[in-house]
Amino acid sequence: RVLDINPECAEAYFVELLVELKISNPELLLKSTVPIRDNSNFKKALRFADDNLKETLENYNKTILNNIERYKQEEIYQEAIKLASLMPIKDYNLKVSITKFKRISGYKDADKKAEEIKLRLEKYYKDQEILKEKERIRLEEERLLKEKRLKETEERKKKRRKRAIIIGTPSALALILVVVLLFTVIIPTINVSILMKNGEYGKIVKQKNLTTVNIPNGTKSLGERVFWGCDTLTEIVIPDSVNSIGNYAFFWCSSLDKIVIPNSVKSIGSNVFSGCTNLTIYCEAESQPSGWDSDWNSSSCPVVWGYKS
Repeated sequence: RVLDINPECAEAYFVELLVELKISNPELLLKSTVPIRDNSNFKKALRFADDNLKETLENYNKTILNNIERYKQEEIYQEAIKLASLMPIKDYNLKVSITKFKRISGYKDADKKAEEIKLRLEKYYKDQEILKEKERIRLEEERLLKEKRLKETEERKKKRRKRAIIIGTPSALALILVVVLLFTVIIPTINVSILMKNGEYGKIVKQKNLTTVNIPNGTKSLGERVFWGCDTLTEIVIPDSVNSIGNYAFFWCSSLDKIVIPNSVKSIGSNVFSGCTNLTIYCEAESQPSGWDSDWNSSSCPVVWGYKS
């Protein structure tokens, strides 16, 4: 080998470098990206080379270093382009892309790209503001539409209620008129004493000037609405023979202030004393019998249990 004969042969060390790099033609070093500055064969060749060879070797090293730098710059350039083209657009990607292009300022059109992406980023922020404003307007329009619909619904309800009142008022007045005629004109005045004598208590309805009633002993039941609307009635005596009182029996006997229910009454209907605003009820029973309706005293008149007459 040449180096065995001449260990200071710079050309031999250069050939060793080419063999190590697997390069057949020295000119291919000009395209290499493999660093040679720290290679031992390169160092020895540079050490023993004459001025011409030394200059050539240094040019090779400088070119390779430039190749490496350009390779790194190209990598950064491509990464920046890729980030800028990612979809959907994100401000983070655009910011990083601008930073990468600025790192390789002067390489290709990196400076131009950085400015273009900066403008894109500014446009992106403006577009985002526009979208936010549009969304705010949309939400506000939805809110106003809901309010309008609610208002329209309320207006329709008011109109329906108004129509119902307009339609219902004449009907109610007509009904009242019929009732008044029924009890003041159509139904003739009934002789209460005769009805009591004959036991026809179901016909004692809305008697005028009726103040006192003594129900004959032996009467078993007071039927529904028997004293309905007898608003002048102030006193009534229920005998021990009565065992049941029907629904609304004393409805609106508003002048009645006292009534005694004997222990014999095992059944009472609903709303018996409804409208009896001045009444106190005295019951001989110690507590409410099971046969009495749960709404027998719907007006919540005062009740005295266990009354002894």
